[in-house]
Amino acid sequence: PKIIANTPQLYKLIDVLTAQAEKFPEETTIAHGDFRLGNLILDPVKPRVAAVLDWEISTLGHPLCDLAYFLMPHSGGLLVKNRPAGIPSKMEFIESYCKSRGIPLPSTEEIAFWTALVHFRMAAICHGVYARGLQGNAGSNKALDRGSAFVDNIKIGMRVMGIPMEESSNL
Repeated sequence: PKIIANTPQLYKLIDVLTAQAEKFPEETTIAHGDFRLGNLILDPVKPRVAAVLDWEISTLGHPLCDLAYFLMPHSGGLLVKNRPAGIPSKMEFIESYCKSRGIPLPSTEEIAFWTALVHFRMAAICHGVYARGLQGNAGSNKALDRGSAFVDNIKIGMRVMGIPMEESSNL
């Protein structure tokens, strides 16, 4: 029921993301698609990534989408309030990334766009997992828990893009 009730919120987010998409420079590179700490092997001595694993969903795409996906814990609240010592802030990660690539920093508006887009993407994934859970053919017995993650990701995407949420949305 919460997912059905929040469908209008999803469409608002789609409309805003669609309107914003043309504002930013197009760059196509190999995109990992699941670029996160769990898919990295860290060098045991030096502070660097030794290898990136799990390339099965890689494709062509914008590199800032992978960066925003990696930074989801920063935008979802997990690291916003409880960032352990030594973990860079979201902006420090972005600055380091841009410096290492030799590119200018993206605007605050562009960072918001990519952040909201990856939360939209995660909401869509959670919706599919939840639907399979309802049908009884999910790969996990926790699939029904993904319904609330759908709502949470739409809420984060809307907040990041500055979209007002309807009071009746139960988000």
